[in-house]
Amino acid sequence: MEELLFNNSTSTFVFNILEPKMNNVIDSEYKAACFKAIAQIVGKEFIPGVSQIMKIGYDRSTFINLLKLDDLQGEIKLSDYLAELPIDHLTSFCSINNGYGYFLLRYMVESGSLKAKVAVAKALKKAPYIKIGLKKSF
Repeated sequence: MEELLFNNSTSTFVFNILEPKMNNVIDSEYKAACFKAIAQIVGKEFIPGVSQIMKIGYDRSTFINLLKLDDLQGEIKLSDYLAELPIDHLTSFCSINNGYGYFLLRYMVESGSLKAKVAVAKALKKAPYIKIGLKKSF
């Protein structure tokens, strides 16, 4: 999956297959395996100078756009697999310089599952440099 996402041509293909508005018929086991693989890529440690999904590129666009549409996915959601990442890793998204870490957390709350919303709330509570009032709306 990593090879597919980090290639400009194939990352668009991945999005077109998994994007819920296309009404593609995808076996639930296949969709779950794809989302689990994407979450594993997102779950890798951030290392400067190494190609990562949160950097500029088609891979990040594919990932963020899939997450924006997560509420349309049905029972199997990308946000559920992201919610299984360690809370400290989700908290670390707040420190990504390009701001996309915040967007990732935002989309997990806006279109993700209840499990994702709870994980984001826990991650934000652990972020020592974020002082916000989290409203429990779920």
